[in-house]
Amino acid sequence: MAIIALISDFGTRDWFVAEMKGTILSIAPQATIVDITHEIPAGDLRTAAFILHAAFRRFPSGTIFSQNVDPGTQSDSPVIIAQLAGHTFVAPDNGSISWIFKNKKPELIYSCTNHHFFNHEHSTFRGRDIIAPVAAHLANGIPLEQFGPVTDNYTSIPFPNAISSGDQITSEVLHIDRYGNIITSIDNHLIENLHKKTVSLTINHKEITLPVGHYYYEISQGAFLLYQGSVGYAEIAINGGSAAAYFNARIGDGVKSEE
Repeated sequence: MAIIALISDFGTRDWFVAEMKGTILSIAPQATIVDITHEIPAGDLRTAAFILHAAFRRFPSGTIFSQNVDPGTQSDSPVIIAQLAGHTFVAPDNGSISWIFKNKKPELIYSCTNHHFFNHEHSTFRGRDIIAPVAAHLANGIPLEQFGPVTDNYTSIPFPNAISSGDQITSEVLHIDRYGNIITSIDNHLIENLHKKTVSLTINHKEITLPVGHYYYEISQGAFLLYQGSVGYAEIAINGGSAAAYFNARIGDGVKSEE
């Protein structure tokens, strides 16, 4: 039984997600559909790329990921099918899946050009009319080569890798979770030897000194903590508060830390 995992910026107020699921189940009624999130900010390709990068590795081999963040429908960008680590990804070629290739190149990429598998060729709702039916046909076992030719080209969004120089690390805010924790682009291994030490950290001209730890119970209520995050990147938190609110942080803001 195939798993199809959905990401979109559709929200849950309207009927858009339901239409996609209905399309999938009409073609592949045996499919199991999993919602990763439908709360990507509208058209935010960078957040879409991060959330897929954060989530996909926990899914079983054979999962089909349907990425549906497509600002302005970008009808001039093709839909692509990519394979990586036993998973298949269906998405517009707009960079929204490119961060999964941060550490490993895709094994194969197909340009999805066979209109036989589309509900409608010309559509402003490509999630429903192209991406969803393609994902469903994949779940039914249609071979990848039937969807179109292999291509070496795909659009990438540059990943803001942290730069370590001496005792200083320069990075960016990758994501802010619903608790107000700031996920930075600092790889966990860059702070793994700093446990129980303190660092100086600056975001938006606000500078604080905070400990490096593992758990919230290591600090008092209202205190700051820098820790190795579950996604693989260092996170900044306030025990019982919002680090993002304190720093007025936004995705893409610079983060500087120094021992």
